[in-house]
Amino acid sequence: MPRPGASADILRTSAPITKNGDEWEVTLSGPPSRDWWRFFQKPGETAMFADPSRINFNGSAMVFRSPEDHVRHWIEMIDRWIVVANDRCRQLRDEKGQRQLEVDQATGAQQDRIREMNERFKDV
Repeated sequence: MPRPGASADILRTSAPITKNGDEWEVTLSGPPSRDWWRFFQKPGETAMFADPSRINFNGSAMVFRSPEDHVRHWIEMIDRWIVVANDRCRQLRDEKGQRQLEVDQATGAQQDRIREMNERFKDV
């Protein structure tokens, strides 16, 4: 299963199960965000028998079609794609956080400058 990381990471929490031998389902730790889903769909790595675009999501479940012989390969690839999506989401959150920090610092600097100007001219 994928390695744990930040609390917002999505993890696979079940082994694959099937009801008909053709369609398989794995449970995730939570429903993925749009960004996570987008990153999962384009991991930069696909395989002969496994392709993330062939996976459907149903809330916190991931469903794919595969003959029994390829299920292990699918799960290995799904676990890789989960790691990629989590890493990219974490990077996106970090970038957004850095941009917000820069905005906050600029706003704080502007507020400090306004206070200084008001203080300088308070006796005029």
